[in-house]
Amino acid sequence: MTGKNIISVDSIDSLRNISGTTNIVVSVISNNKLVYYTWDDANTTDDDTTIIKPNYFTTQAGRWIQIESPGGSNIELGTGLTTDTDGKATLDLSSTTLVQPQIRAGFSVKKNDGSLNFTYNYPYTTGGSYQIDKGSQVDITLYYKYPGATTGQALPTSVTGDFSVLAGADTESVVANLSSIVASRTLQVILAKAKSGLIVVNNQVQFASGQDTTSAAISLNFKDRVYFTMTTLSDLGSGNFDMSTLPQGSVTNAQLVDGISFLFSGITTGSDQYAYVIYPAAFGDLNSVIQNDSLPILGAFTKMSNINVANNSGLLVPCIVYRSNAVNPFSSAKLQFS
Repeated sequence: MTGKNIISVDSIDSLRNISGTTNIVVSVISNNKLVYYTWDDANTTDDDTTIIKPNYFTTQAGRWIQIESPGGSNIELGTGLTTDTDGKATLDLSSTTLVQPQIRAGFSVKKNDGSLNFTYNYPYTTGGSYQIDKGSQVDITLYYKYPGATTGQALPTSVTGDFSVLAGADTESVVANLSSIVASRTLQVILAKAKSGLIVVNNQVQFASGQDTTSAAISLNFKDRVYFTMTTLSDLGSGNFDMSTLPQGSVTNAQLVDGISFLFSGITTGSDQYAYVIYPAAFGDLNSVIQNDSLPILGAFTKMSNINVANNSGLLVPCIVYRSNAVNPFSSAKLQFS
């Protein structure tokens, strides 16, 4: 069988005008793709019949027809039909669900200047939402995996999202490396397969069409930082301000937010301390401060001069400052700012 060739084509029609192929064996594989084998009749010493696959086709009156089948799908029979071991056509009525993938990501977070930022210690994770200071740069390593199919399930035939190579069942995928991410995004894997079984449309039973999909995702969100602090300072001045000069709690209890709506709870000021709220100037002025869910106290704060604060990425952010009018204004208070 020294003259054997193995070639992939998309349809039986592609085989009809092939010249010099006196013997051809065709096999149906994924997505109705065909693999056909040809060999030279004159060479019969190499009787390698192991290449023969489940579906056999030959030419008859210039047309490709199936001459034998040990069972399986036959692309010439049409949607929803299979052949049994006797070559008889049967309906494929089974409806299967697609297996569920899992996505796995590792993050390497850098500061605004490109140096490593050890503030963020994210291990490899399989899901969730992760928050990062604006100005950070993030390198991401992504993998996905999906299990083998059990009863009533099917395996995917394609993958999209942040991946382009379909892995096998129970096999970790090829790595997807994403570098220098600086904006919020969703990291995802989407598996797909053709729908199977029967559905009812306009009171008529028909074969399902379209695709089934399953997915898994991890979201990475770049956010602004807001601070609430208590200090004896009556004014933080203007220009660049070093937050490390304030009580440590004002930094460690800072929040990452999307806009001018944030809540601080358990606020108790000392007898000689003012209360300060500090947030990005891009948010604009405060419209409301509510104490303990009911009491409006916006008038209890005075807007001070803007300052510039370096967030955890090292990015210098212009910030608005509000200070309480009085010292020691709160005891175990909850304050909602908006």
